[in-house]
Amino acid sequence: GLGDEFYRFKYSAPEDKALAQRIVGLLQGSGIESSLDEKRGIDHGTWLPIALMYPDADVPIVQVALKKGLRFEDQAATGKALAPLIREGYLLVGSGSSTHNLRVMGELMMFPDHTPEWMQEFEEYLKQTLEIEEPKKREEQLYSIMKHKTARQNHPREEHLIP
Repeated sequence: GLGDEFYRFKYSAPEDKALAQRIVGLLQGSGIESSLDEKRGIDHGTWLPIALMYPDADVPIVQVALKKGLRFEDQAATGKALAPLIREGYLLVGSGSSTHNLRVMGELMMFPDHTPEWMQEFEEYLKQTLEIEEPKKREEQLYSIMKHKTARQNHPREEHLIP
């Protein structure tokens, strides 16, 4: 798992139940099954980037979970359903990482000046994909990114790549 400091860290951002309910409505209105889960805490994939941006925890956070199955198309549909919130001034953050292979991360931390070629290759492919100007072509390439020859080396599972 994560280091002890991650489990001790508390990031107590305010709730916004009205916004959470609105998000559920937007998702359901787009045909995406959705419900509130008031028992689940905020995942490190959510609080870590937000804590770096808003260290005073003074911005309400509503976490939206990934859809089961981890299909890129499903996650993109979620983003499209929530797009009206951006026009209203809300910040939508999709967090992830270009590499999340915990089996090799410890070794890489011991040699921080060395990035394996397979990591560099995947990161460059991801960057080129995200820079494709034509939206449909960019989406198609994103949806198939796990077919890249180094994808599974970088991401044994998709949940840390899919925003």
